[in-house]
Amino acid sequence: MLDQMIYMKDLSDNEKLLFQAEYAKSEKKPLTGQLFAFFLGGFGGHHFYMGNTGLGFVYILFSWTGLSALAALIEIFLMRGRCKEYNETVALEVSTKIKAMRSNQAPIKESVQESLPEETSKEVA
Repeated sequence: MLDQMIYMKDLSDNEKLLFQAEYAKSEKKPLTGQLFAFFLGGFGGHHFYMGNTGLGFVYILFSWTGLSALAALIEIFLMRGRCKEYNETVALEVSTKIKAMRSNQAPIKESVQESLPEETSKEVA
């Protein structure tokens, strides 16, 4: 939550609500990742959860060796940091998109007023 506050500090109230909604869609929970690594780690379940499908398929290919299960047991302890890093990246992307939408709205409003006939543009202003 504290990490989110850093990215929301320059946003209006409506933009903060939009940020929270978009962030909640993509946020990865560390406990969920750790559970995937523990129960399905030998088959790459935790990598599929994090969006690393290529690495997930590699784990499936090598699941018969047992090495992927051993690696998954080690990755249980790394999952919290990976989720935090992923969530920070998502928060930055969402914040950047919202700020870009804000800066793109002003020129659009001006260009709409310029394209309207003079009588209509006076009424809009």
